[in-house]
Amino acid sequence: MNAMKRSLLALSAVLTLLAPTAAHAQWVTALNANNIVSNAANHQKDPQTFSDGAGGFVTVWTDLRTSGHQDLYAQSYDANGFARWTANGVVVDSTVGTLAAADACPDDSGGVIVTWYRTNGAAPNRVFAQRLDANGQRRWGAGGTRVGTVEVTQTLPRIAEDGEGGAIVVWANWLASFTANVFGQRLDRNGNRLWSATGDSLVARGEVRSLTATRRPGGGAFVGYWYTFGPLAMVAVDNARVRLMSDTITTAASQTSPPALFSATAGDGAYLMMAGGNNMNIRRFGADGSRWPASVRVVAGAHSQAHPMLAGGGADGSALLAWRDGRAGAGGIYAQKLRTDGLPMWGTDGLFISNNVTSNGGGHTIAADDLNGAWIAWSANVDRIAQHVMSGGGFWLPPAGVTFSNANSSNFTYDAATIVPGLQSSAIVVWATTQSAGTFNDVHAKRLFGDGSLTTAGVGDGFATDAGLALAAGPSPARTNVTLRFALTRAGRATLELFGVRGERVATLADGDFAAGTHFRTMDTSALAPGVYLARLTTSDGVVSAKVVRVR
Repeated sequence: MNAMKRSLLALSAVLTLLAPTAAHAQWVTALNANNIVSNAANHQKDPQTFSDGAGGFVTVWTDLRTSGHQDLYAQSYDANGFARWTANGVVVDSTVGTLAAADACPDDSGGVIVTWYRTNGAAPNRVFAQRLDANGQRRWGAGGTRVGTVEVTQTLPRIAEDGEGGAIVVWANWLASFTANVFGQRLDRNGNRLWSATGDSLVARGEVRSLTATRRPGGGAFVGYWYTFGPLAMVAVDNARVRLMSDTITTAASQTSPPALFSATAGDGAYLMMAGGNNMNIRRFGADGSRWPASVRVVAGAHSQAHPMLAGGGADGSALLAWRDGRAGAGGIYAQKLRTDGLPMWGTDGLFISNNVTSNGGGHTIAADDLNGAWIAWSANVDRIAQHVMSGGGFWLPPAGVTFSNANSSNFTYDAATIVPGLQSSAIVVWATTQSAGTFNDVHAKRLFGDGSLTTAGVGDGFATDAGLALAAGPSPARTNVTLRFALTRAGRATLELFGVRGERVATLADGDFAAGTHFRTMDTSALAPGVYLARLTTSDGVVSAKVVRVR
């Protein structure tokens, strides 16, 4: 073998080693196991989770793995279920001191920006911020950056992305006893302060006790606030700190203790909501200065509501809510979708989801899907359950929902969950809880497909269960005919139906006894209005679904 040939072979071997290999999905598909985001020593809790924009997620949590510390850690997963960063997460901040509050938002490139303050340590009662890039690297120094340099007590940090890779942080600036104004600061992607070094006063009215902030479409932030014995109000500023609008959120009964404030961006505006006194009041504000004439009470009836969750809807700009409700015995879960004009979509007083819930009231969460509907997830002792709601309020899944995890302790001491949309109508749930009795809290994750299954197969938009019961639809999108293929593991009765997004039955394609094996039904869709439909196969072995999209 001559020298040139040996060199070419060596180069080929090197290139082979350097060539990327195809990634295989790492999402856990068994009910009795989860993807472990972090199971480091001691407790991990309070995960805040965001979509990475590519079917994966970034999550930030409070971490007690180091004795005497309350640290902040983060992790990123891609759409295939691979952790991008160091196992068990990377450090956001590990400064010694008691962590009092933290908030986070995504940047525009797969990273995250986090703000926090501590009540003791080297810099007590001072608000800091840190950005992790898409590689999990801290970009604003090991200790983060001070958001405002004035040497006064700073509390209640909240954060909103600015639309340019940075963020706007707001907080309570305690200038004197009983005088805490709303201050703000804009930080660019490099951590530079773009407003006054001390931060700028956004509202000066007294003693602010509750704060929330969310992104303003076009740049800036909507900020909701409550002062002691004062109004529940809001202010909107742009990225140059120009005040664009201010108004009340609600004129509901005055509060004597801090109410919970929530905010979510949707479409060309945002929703700001107050929860207190067993009711929820919400108002929409547009980026163009428009607003609802008054707040909307989510539940008009004399029912108690608790533990509300608010999320921005899909492309239709709606608001999505989930809460625990006294109508459902032990406090089951209800949900509501509000249109941009304030009208409810899921019944006058909400849509009943489930009363098979954990008695402590924690663990439920809601997020938009890509069909203007919603995913809702909650806990029921050892089980984690989900429901996929259509835009019009029908269910994609069986009425009881589907269990996607039972790998949790029935003696859990903490249960917090967040949910983000994945690819092709899927969802990713991230939560913190104990996995077995007597152990510490860990952070877990699980992916569900649009039909609630943990694994999918078939053609087009078809789905399959682990047991082998299968349904597939193709072509989808369809202009004329669509063929539905379903497979039975054993002989028995089967019903194949087509539903619209409001849950109305459009057609019954099969209803009778079938032999084990694969069967086909073809339907002419030319008479159907363009849109999304659900084909559902019901048998004694279970229920599976497939999405059918009709186009002109």
